[in-house]
Amino acid sequence: MTVIGCGLLSLLVFVLWIKGLTGGSDVSQTPLLWSTEGQSVTMNCSHTKGVAYRQMYWYQQLPGKGMKQIVFTTAYSTHTYESGFSEEKFPATKTNEQTGSLTVEKLVPGDSGVYFCSVSEHSDAGGLKSCTNTLYRQQTDKLKISVSVGGALYLLLMSGLG
Repeated sequence: MTVIGCGLLSLLVFVLWIKGLTGGSDVSQTPLLWSTEGQSVTMNCSHTKGVAYRQMYWYQQLPGKGMKQIVFTTAYSTHTYESGFSEEKFPATKTNEQTGSLTVEKLVPGDSGVYFCSVSEHSDAGGLKSCTNTLYRQQTDKLKISVSVGGALYLLLMSGLG
C-alpha cells in the first residue's frame, strides 16, 4: 500500500473511531450558502447534546489554509474573538444553550471558505469534551464529526452577480 493510501486509511479509521465515540453528529448547521460581494450572510447552528453543552465555537477554513477559530460564545458572557477576527466583521449571537449564529458582514471574495460550528460542555458540567486539533477535509467529504465539528458550512462568494 502506498504512503498516501496508508495515510487515508489511518484517517478513515480515526474518523470512524471518533464517530463511534460520539454516536454521530448532534450538531447541525446550514450546509451551503451562496451570496454576492458586499452582502451579509448568517449561519445558524444548533445541537441536541443537552443544556450542559452551552459553549459554542465558530471556525473558518479558507481554501488551502488551516482551520482558525473565529469566536467563542456562550449565552451568559461576552463573546471572545480570536486575533484577526472582529465583532464588526463576524457578529455572533448565542441566545440560549442550544442555538447560535454567526454573520459575515460585507462579504469580499476572501471570505469564501468552510465555516464550522462546534460545541463543548461547560467546565462545571463534568469535563470539557471538545477537540482542538486542526482538521482538514475536502469539499466532497460528507462526514460530520461531533467531537469538534458538527458539519461544515461552505460559503461561496459569487463576484459580479446581482
